[in-house]
Amino acid sequence: MPETKENVRLLDLLTKSGVILSRTYRVYRGRRRIEPQDVGLDHVDDRVFSLGHGKLLPDRALEPFKLVESQVSSLILASTFPFLDSGRFLPNPKIGPVMDRLDQLRQTFYD
Repeated sequence: MPETKENVRLLDLLTKSGVILSRTYRVYRGRRRIEPQDVGLDHVDDRVFSLGHGKLLPDRALEPFKLVESQVSSLILASTFPFLDSGRFLPNPKIGPVMDRLDQLRQTFYD
């Protein structure tokens, strides 16, 4: 997007009214890729076969993490507005309550 006076004014207005968030994160699923040696083979052609993934942990062991993940996603979606294609806009009045709740969820995750 070219930097015009109008774009600069819009960006100034947005940054004074709130913050833009990026919701990119990775979640550990307790799985690993199965290698040919794991099933007693020397080589498998990846273009023809996929050996899949093996579970390292039972699903119930990851349930508390999935719950926190869904609560964080719900909080962000409920408190923000879509911004362009990949961001979310969080208005200034909501920053304090959202950060407080995120701190609580972070503590739950670590517990």
